[in-house]
Amino acid sequence: PSQVHISYYNKMNLPFGILLALLLGITPFLLWQNNRFSDLIKKLLPSFISGVVVWGVALSFGLNNILKLLFLFSATFALVSNGIMVIRNLRINWQLIGAPLSHVGVGIMLVGIIVSGNFSQDDKVVLVQGIPNKVMNYKLTYQGKEPVSNGKDILKIKVVSGNQNYTAVPRFYYSEYNRAMMREPDVQSKLFYDFYLSPLEIRQAPDHVDDHQVLVLRKGETKEIGNFRVHFLDFEMKSHAEGGAVKVGAKLIISSAENDVEVTPEIYYDQNGKHAEPAEISLGDGIKQASVFISQLDASQKAIELHFDGLTSDSESMNPAANEQLLLEVSKKPFMNILWIGTILIVVGAIIPLGRRIKETSKKLTHKGF
Repeated sequence: PSQVHISYYNKMNLPFGILLALLLGITPFLLWQNNRFSDLIKKLLPSFISGVVVWGVALSFGLNNILKLLFLFSATFALVSNGIMVIRNLRINWQLIGAPLSHVGVGIMLVGIIVSGNFSQDDKVVLVQGIPNKVMNYKLTYQGKEPVSNGKDILKIKVVSGNQNYTAVPRFYYSEYNRAMMREPDVQSKLFYDFYLSPLEIRQAPDHVDDHQVLVLRKGETKEIGNFRVHFLDFEMKSHAEGGAVKVGAKLIISSAENDVEVTPEIYYDQNGKHAEPAEISLGDGIKQASVFISQLDASQKAIELHFDGLTSDSESMNPAANEQLLLEVSKKPFMNILWIGTILIVVGAIIPLGRRIKETSKKLTHKGF
């Protein structure tokens, strides 16, 4: 059977998350005696207003999925309601803040999940060994695979961004226990985001790769290669050829400082596998016999992998020692620290009443002479 996409689980479980968060926000105020409905509404008003404000902010930043907006609203609602209860209980006795403090942690985690999941940046790039490639304002250079005595080999990737310069060491190795390739990303934790480099695949490049350059593009995306920009307009489906073959084209606009040209490399699948049909690139600008072909197509991500021949004359792209390629996923996940803050508050909120119960039990045992 085909694997169920993660979006299915998000769609099915989000309504339960919304209901849970709303209940977390309402129930603290139901503990007060002589609660009239009008009084309850007044107590919940600050939480409701806070949720609406956060809803508006998220909408202005491009989050327009109604279920996710409701989830963010309910998480903020729960966070503010329980924050109010923490403040009230602190005025009475700090040992009473355990439950609402844990619920504040849950609200923070729920907010963090939505923010990190929906405002993260993800990209895939093919790094040819020894050749720098720019992704998300980071200059990445794959330096090769380094064996480790425990068998968990590392991949060395030089990362340069502004004043930041370090070597990332994600792991990529075969596990005898799992009988599969294992991938461990390199994670750099910053104040406002985490930066992930996750290896997906190592390939041996063709012998004629001296002047090959590779781009991975999603539909509607634009990237640079040398002094040129490549924009992926759309897929172009061709009528089925004989024998049940399927042909797919990728409409590209390749731009230089002076010219734009539209090309459509194609790839077709038949009973013998896949076959690429390159498209010639005629831009002038001193470029002769340049071409591009599709090497991989990912329909689920609406992405293609393109190989260019002869498009640039940059000396960096002519490295005969670059005989290995690394398919890498690059991710920037914002506000991951929010999740840790929420987790810490949940634990602290659980410890406070536990300590209080231990003291109470100890006093009772002492009173009984144990």
